[in-house]
Amino acid sequence: MRVSVGLVLAASAGCAGPARPREPATPAPASEKPPAGDVNRVIASRKQNLLACYTRALAHEPEDSDLAGKLIVRFEIDAKGAIAEIAINRDASTMAHTGFEACVIGELRGLRFTDGPGVVNYPLLFDQPSR
Repeated sequence: MRVSVGLVLAASAGCAGPARPREPATPAPASEKPPAGDVNRVIASRKQNLLACYTRALAHEPEDSDLAGKLIVRFEIDAKGAIAEIAINRDASTMAHTGFEACVIGELRGLRFTDGPGVVNYPLLFDQPSR
């Protein structure tokens, strides 16, 4: 099964903006998808931790850095709902920052889902606060 769902994350001075699920770019057949609501709910439970990864990465960048965009995380969910494999899909991502990517993978690696097995390409969108 394959599914694409997403979460929008925006760094700001003091609080994070609301998460808005994205519609799948190329939906998988219904019989092959884990419930998108489950994937979104579980990923959203780590929203603050993901924003902390982004804030730390921004703190190490110059003022005029353009560290923003889409980071696609590809993970395989096993039959028990655990993440069996996880990596950044660099071909589909629009941002690259090794330390930030490692932090994101670390935050998501131990997640548990109610359904599996399946493969998910999950877009995380990051935007800098206005300076």
